[in-house]
Amino acid sequence: MAVDVLQVSASQVGVFASVAAVATLAGSAYWGWLVDRKSSLEALRVMYLIGATTPLIYYIAWSPWVLVASAVTDSLLAVGLELVWMMAVIDVAGPQRTAQYVAIGATLAGVRGIAGPLVGGLVIHAFGIHAVYLIAAILTFSGAWLVGRELRVRVPAPALTP
Repeated sequence: MAVDVLQVSASQVGVFASVAAVATLAGSAYWGWLVDRKSSLEALRVMYLIGATTPLIYYIAWSPWVLVASAVTDSLLAVGLELVWMMAVIDVAGPQRTAQYVAIGATLAGVRGIAGPLVGGLVIHAFGIHAVYLIAAILTFSGAWLVGRELRVRVPAPALTP
């Protein structure tokens, strides 16, 4: 929708995609490094914090070129979900319960995938597009807060050293 509001051109979308590709490559290395240095839960917390900035960037965007930053943060979130989320699930669930945790996560993702657009449409209709961006940021920051709570109750595992 920012595409409509900001009048983003096809060539600008191409630039965003190029920047996103570079961010994905760098993000893959970064997330692996962070998991090795800290923990999968710490990396998950950082991933949510970075990801929460994407809707905030959309919220404040005044020019199409501001969306370059959202291409970076969204790519870092996406690659983090691919790499870090599964490592965190394995670390939290343990080998005996990983399958159940993954199944619950997939079910919740499916419910979110169905309900999210419906709720988003209602929010846009009632409050406008900017409300969706604020709600998305709040929910993602909430994820970071929940992971932070889990980090405080867990005994940190020793980090790998090179």
